[in-house]
Amino acid sequence: MIAALNFAIERDRALHDQLRRLAGRVLSVQFEGFEPLSIPRVSAEFAADGLLHALGPSGQGEPDVRLTLTPAFFLASMEQWFSGAGTGPSLKGLRIEGDLEVAQQLTPLIQLMRTRLSPLGQAASQSWPAKAAQQAAQKAAHFAIHEAGVLATRPMLDEQQQALQALRDRLARFEKRLQSAEATRAR
Repeated sequence: MIAALNFAIERDRALHDQLRRLAGRVLSVQFEGFEPLSIPRVSAEFAADGLLHALGPSGQGEPDVRLTLTPAFFLASMEQWFSGAGTGPSLKGLRIEGDLEVAQQLTPLIQLMRTRLSPLGQAASQSWPAKAAQQAAQKAAHFAIHEAGVLATRPMLDEQQQALQALRDRLARFEKRLQSAEATRAR
């Protein structure tokens, strides 16, 4: 992840220059809600050149900023892309802890992470021909249904509806038995 972010940072001159001001600051990124996957926490320090340098698994004490990402963080870029909304910063699926000043300077990096690490990747920030967009939509739907588990298919909804109806039926039968038992007891 660090190498991918550094690759993208180097290609964005304004972001690269901005991140140079964070030299010596430590960033920690952790992932929640990706079960059964176990994604390790990533800790990195901003170097004088504006790039991230990975720290070991133990990190280097308490980070200046801790970002906690959930699946919703990555899906937000897809939502923006499909809705045609702008690609402005969004905090959906993101929890930020630590130094507020450093966190504010990380806004462009957070947006970069959202677009570069999302299932759509570059598609979230570029205009694609219709066929490529359709393929991206199919891949996004597959990811949302089968990998992230945040969308349900029609058969899943039908099965849930049947289970709810069966529960309602059992509840109605139980209520009738309960009323009958109370009536018998009252006599």
